[in-house]
Amino acid sequence: AVSQNGIMVYQVGSAVMANSRLVWFDRSGKALDEYDPHETTIIDVRLSPDNKRAAFAAVSGIWTLDLQRKTKTRITFDQQVVREPAWSSDGKSLVFSAQVTTGGGNVEIRSKAADGSGSEKTLSEQNNYHYPGWSPDGKYLTYLWGDGEKMVSLWVRPVSGDAKPIAIVQPPSPQSNLSYYRISPDSHWVAYISDESGQQEVYLTSFPEGKGKWKVSANGGYYPAWSGNGKELFYSGVTDDLFACPVTPKGSEIEVGTPQHLFHTP
Repeated sequence: AVSQNGIMVYQVGSAVMANSRLVWFDRSGKALDEYDPHETTIIDVRLSPDNKRAAFAAVSGIWTLDLQRKTKTRITFDQQVVREPAWSSDGKSLVFSAQVTTGGGNVEIRSKAADGSGSEKTLSEQNNYHYPGWSPDGKYLTYLWGDGEKMVSLWVRPVSGDAKPIAIVQPPSPQSNLSYYRISPDSHWVAYISDESGQQEVYLTSFPEGKGKWKVSANGGYYPAWSGNGKELFYSGVTDDLFACPVTPKGSEIEVGTPQHLFHTP
């Protein structure tokens, strides 16, 4: 605003302060529907198994959004930084990371009912965890972890029994790390991001054995996501273009097709 004597007053802002929206697109990039949860920055969006809800993290905590009624439900209420929600296979629970104190290495893995009821459950001790999740078959708790000289790797821990966590995918050199992963709907494969080639790329390996390695992306890739039938792998390119790559399991091997460009995202 400008006063009568010529003095202007303004509030400093940036693009991240604008409201984030969620948008359904078809494969050609046509927007089909839009949702405004009235939150400034939305990250870590995950669809529920029945595709009727979306979980996401915001500055105010973790929320779920009913995609049919366009109503949202707050899941977490404390003042800690919470991120990276993921659904259980039955859609009844969410698992997420919670930064217990400021600074690195103080993150817990927690879970809570997806309707927001009840209290949070702590599933791990404090450590430097990222992207916790359950495998779709419900047998494993999965997460990324690395500390000090230990490179960021993909770890799995059986939900039942007292078996210790094991790293099923480790970077091939101390200069590389994993940064993201998604398990296939049948829990037989896992797509992950590694910078071992000098840039982020999408790879595949078997789950939970971690045997074999197949490269999916051609010129960089981020944030892989499986189709519901497990026959395609979607990912984002380095220039915000979306790609779909056909994948065909053949016993202990998997055949990776040629990535097809879908559309550019703003």
